[in-house]
Amino acid sequence: MRVLLATALVTLVAAYLVVRAGYGDLPPLPRYAPASLVALALAEAVGGSGVRARLAGSRGLRPLPALTVARAAALAKASSLVGALVTGGYGALALYTLSRRSDVAAARRDSVISVLGVLAAIALTAAALYLERSCRTPKPPDAATSGPPASGVPGQRPPGPAG
Repeated sequence: MRVLLATALVTLVAAYLVVRAGYGDLPPLPRYAPASLVALALAEAVGGSGVRARLAGSRGLRPLPALTVARAAALAKASSLVGALVTGGYGALALYTLSRRSDVAAARRDSVISVLGVLAAIALTAAALYLERSCRTPKPPDAATSGPPASGVPGQRPPGPAG
């Protein structure tokens, strides 16, 4: 989590410097770009709940092969990093355009898109973290009492202190 926050902050600072230096030369932000991030976030959230249910052994669901779970975990790791990078990039655009909203006509339009982009990128990061967490093997119920007895022999008490 710290790595993702640091990635977002470093990207925000670097992107802000680039945006400040050349905002006038940038093309307008694509209006529907945040929608693709939302679609990815929804897909990963739905995938996370499916993986979780199958790993937990819900009735009527076939178990997932280990390689499929590993691929889902790799996708989640990559998506969370991409979400952090995009959060920083859209965050830099949002900071710049919101501060110049009253002065520059293009900044008014871009500020709305950039704020939506930040929210969509945060949603992607959260969904990726959920998918990653869903790929963990669930702990067996009552793991503390299901192990072998301390003596190693069922039904026998462990030896007491010598004395």
